[in-house]
Amino acid sequence: MANIRIERLESTFQEELSMILMTEIKDEDIHFVTITGCDITSDLSFAKVYVTVLEEEKKKEILEKMLKESLKEMLRLESRWKIV
Repeated sequence: MANIRIERLESTFQEELSMILMTEIKDEDIHFVTITGCDITSDLSFAKVYVTVLEEEKKKEILEKMLKESLKEMLRLESRWKIV
């Protein structure tokens, strides 16, 4: 069983990422993305974030856009500010 502290961090991290996607991202396609879960390592060095995309036919395009563009960097920086 995971540490209660880690579980709380995972929940908070998921909520914060969801809020960032809803409020900070200007790309309309990204608004069809839902953060469904988060796993954080016990040493807090990595987080695995699970997402779903509402529009099935655009799924690959949207996920590639999230990975290639600055979203990955923005989420990393935003999350660091929110959690620390």
